[in-house]
Amino acid sequence: MYIALNQNDEIIGFAAFDVYRNKKGYFGPMGVVKTSRVKGVGNALLHHCLRDMKEIGYEYAIIGGAGPIEFYEKACRAVVIPSI
Repeated sequence: MYIALNQNDEIIGFAAFDVYRNKKGYFGPMGVVKTSRVKGVGNALLHHCLRDMKEIGYEYAIIGGAGPIEFYEKACRAVVIPSI
């Protein structure tokens, strides 16, 4: 899990992986306070987690219940997998 702090050491964001129902390969949850959005905090948190997942040996990551989808599409070229 990663935690982002501002210059006053206040938590402004977090991101984790492998915490959803003890399932491997799931990214999330992730959150950034509204006042710190669109400043690169979420992007940095996402990419730190994805880098760690790659280093562990994951070939892909699943972002379950993602929102906003546009953020993930832009930040890491995520694609929506249609339900069967």
